[in-house]
Amino acid sequence: MRAGDLREWPVAPGLLRSRPCLHPPPAATRGAFWRSLYQRPALLLIVTTLIWGSNAVAARMAVGHVSPMMLTTARWSIACMALWFVARQQVAQHLPALRGRWTYLALMGTSGFTAFNALFYAAAHHTTAVNLR
Repeated sequence: MRAGDLREWPVAPGLLRSRPCLHPPPAATRGAFWRSLYQRPALLLIVTTLIWGSNAVAARMAVGHVSPMMLTTARWSIACMALWFVARQQVAQHLPALRGRWTYLALMGTSGFTAFNALFYAAAHHTTAVNLR
């Protein structure tokens, strides 16, 4: 922050408001972080590629140690947590439209995601990580 950028950040009632704060509250910092991240699509695409590529390597490394369904469950859990943090506001906004179709969405999401991942990890038992792309 530059000296000319000093602003008063909202504070709880009863606290002094006359002195400027050099450090924004965590919520303001978090919002700025996400805005700056979304302004860098190349970085997001690189991170996505790294995550996807590491999945194939992890699947191959897990052969004989972890069952394909356990890997699928772990991937489901990580994906659901990531989506919760990233898209919970958008889902809440569209919840009335989604409520009428929730069974269809759950069935298609579960069968598609589970079937793909179970077959993907089962294939990892029979080939190298390079062939799993």
